Amino acid sequence: MCSSAASTPIPTNTLFSPADVENLVQAFEDPERCRPEFDRFLFDLEDGEVLEVDFTEIESADEIRNDPRKVLPAPDGGEDIELMNWCGQKMAFVIYNWRPLYLQSVLSCVEDLERDGWEIAWLGWPETSAPPIGRRFREIQDEHFAKPEVKAEIRKATDERDSRKAMCGDFSFLDRMSRKDRLITNEDRTIPPMDGGYPPADPVDVAKNTLGLFRGGIMAIGDELAVVQRKTETFAMTSPEQLFAFLYQWTQVDWNAGRTYLQKKEFQELLRQIAPAYHQVDRLPHWPKLDGHLYLCDFPQGVGGEAVEGLLDFFCFATEADRHLCHALLATLISGMPPGTRPAWVISSPAGRGVGKTTLAAKVAELFGGSIDVSLNEDMGVIKQRLLTPEASGVRVVLADNLKSFKLSSADWEGAITSRYVSGKRMYKGERRRENYFTWILTLNASSLSKDLAQRTITIELDEPKRSGDWEERLSRYIQDRRDEIIRDLLDFFKRPLRPLKRYSRWATWQREILCRFPDAEDIQRIISSRQASADVEDEEAGVVVEHFRESLEALHYYTDREQIFIPSRIASEWMSDALREKLSTIGASRRLAQWISEGTVERIQKNRTNAWGKGFVWFPSEIVPDSPILTDLEERMARYRTDRTDAF
Repeated sequence: MCSSAASTPIPTNTLFSPADVENLVQAFEDPERCRPEFDRFLFDLEDGEVLEVDFTEIESADEIRNDPRKVLPAPDGGEDIELMNWCGQKMAFVIYNWRPLYLQSVLSCVEDLERDGWEIAWLGWPETSAPPIGRRFREIQDEHFAKPEVKAEIRKATDERDSRKAMCGDFSFLDRMSRKDRLITNEDRTIPPMDGGYPPADPVDVAKNTLGLFRGGIMAIGDELAVVQRKTETFAMTSPEQLFAFLYQWTQVDWNAGRTYLQKKEFQELLRQIAPAYHQVDRLPHWPKLDGHLYLCDFPQGVGGEAVEGLLDFFCFATEADRHLCHALLATLISGMPPGTRPAWVISSPAGRGVGKTTLAAKVAELFGGSIDVSLNEDMGVIKQRLLTPEASGVRVVLADNLKSFKLSSADWEGAITSRYVSGKRMYKGERRRENYFTWILTLNASSLSKDLAQRTITIELDEPKRSGDWEERLSRYIQDRRDEIIRDLLDFFKRPLRPLKRYSRWATWQREILCRFPDAEDIQRIISSRQASADVEDEEAGVVVEHFRESLEALHYYTDREQIFIPSRIASEWMSDALREKLSTIGASRRLAQWISEGTVERIQKNRTNAWGKGFVWFPSEIVPDSPILTDLEERMARYRTDRTDAF
């Protein structure tokens, strides 16, 4: 497809103009262009003709001025030309017997490629070949292809192994080769066959040749071998059958099943071990980028903000701070903060049902590629299994919608929000773990949370909206049409200046990276703290329990304002169950009460320090009388109280 002009004798007396000779001298004297590792260079003449020149036998610039024909190399077999498209995909051609090679030949190759769907960004020559020099060649390249800064960005992306720009994901180059020219075999075909056929090939060579053929399209994602196609799609090859079914589509496969030859299963594992490795695939950006993540997306740049503001306009927030908090939620989902540093989010409303809590959570998840939906009754072990599946790779939202509970409390959920890793059983794989970049979103009508869960959440409150029949349809269309602009605005958000807070909480990383970029960060922080305290029902519950203990003791004729009283664990659990209207076991009630004591939530009750009277708690008056004894007759008084009541009837 790429053929050069026919080789013709070069009229040496008219080949080089005086300007060409001076350009040759400048190239010879330029250390950046004339590097010792290169033997030959491409040089373009003023009339557009491109020649290959050889400086290895030239000792001084005067030799070029006296006889420029000395720079012409002896003819050889051919040379590689390397093309690169906008995604950094490379394609090499060998053009034989070209001396000279007209620039128009190269452009005709490019035109053929563009008709086949390639978008050529620039022409280049491999480092082992002749790099281009000369004014006219650079001008043509810059005019016909990309701007210099675009080429620099592509080269930078390739150097950094940027996943999308350095890979060849759609395998377009394979369409230009015959399948018979692409052979994958575990036999060594470089050695003449013996009576028993070809000998076994080196396993590593087989794997490297296969990876080289697909030029970065095969890689390891987590602990699975995967292939990237059409720049944005991946699928895992979890079995040898899947791997070879893929290879059969693009190549000839001649696989010897002999015992001494590389087996298919070992070949799959060897590919996984030596292929480019990534932790997971992301189809949306993080800022900053996360190490080891394969980004199959653009990172749009620009100054904006109106797209995010337009999205927020669809919802009716209770306060301006809630609008900023929703903006912070969106920024959190695109942030490259360390794992386990993202708070959970509660979407609630004083107005009750029908204000758009579920829609807000669902549309946020939709914007970022969907969600893993969970329920309060679902076992955390099962949830972790779901979060560790290949399908969950790249998903950023865990959504618990429409929770109905008088008080939401779950040690498993609390740990899942803040742990650095999601660790659990992966089906048929055993123990697995994944870095915790998930953001939990909960929707409920009234935020009644345990203390630990309340401290791990940020609440966004919605007000009752104005009704519109096509509101949800317009919202979905807005997200679909302006997704790239919204992502651009969120990336631009991280260019805002930081305004340090006076004090930081357990979410210091999130506050520094997200909250400090808002001009009213201090006010927003106060609202967050106030809502966390309001959602925490444990202080209220502890007050109810202490008051019930006091009333129960006074009913048994104790003076709670000046006497110390021992309360056995069994009785304490009964009183807690009565106070909270929950059925609590003795162990469960004792642990909860002990936690409240250690946190300072209750003051009048302390854990018994001695086992002389058994396990239990001690009621302390507000002011302890010196040398006052601890009364231990609670069970006797309760027995007499029951007897007196029975006799009364």
